[in-house]
Amino acid sequence: MLKKDSLKPAASVLLVEDSDDVRDFVSEILTGEGFSVSTARNGLSAWSLISSRYFDLVISDMGLPDMDGEELLRNMRRNSIGTPVLLISGVRINEAKESGFPDSQLIYKPFEVNEIKKAIFDLLNQNNSAPN
Repeated sequence: MLKKDSLKPAASVLLVEDSDDVRDFVSEILTGEGFSVSTARNGLSAWSLISSRYFDLVISDMGLPDMDGEELLRNMRRNSIGTPVLLISGVRINEAKESGFPDSQLIYKPFEVNEIKKAIFDLLNQNNSAPN
């Protein structure tokens, strides 16, 4: 199992969040952990970035104005982009719908710093331990 200290220090993360406050807060957590962070304010901008470069992880709000996090994730999987995705939602989703997100995790706002860190490292560890 991959430990936090063994992750490459500049793992790249795309953070997709339309709220400036949440985007700044999560970005600060990520940079504090040594990640290289790119940001997008909406799903279409995120899709453009995902289509043009590699990310180790995508963190996306579910409630984006133009392409929500679920649609972004589905587009990624339809295009064989297997990057792990951490979805963040301010609205509770029923359990059946929650289980429909392959290779992803879902956390709810408001979240604790330790909760999002754990989800990030769990997804990265899972991705790094998957067979090639």
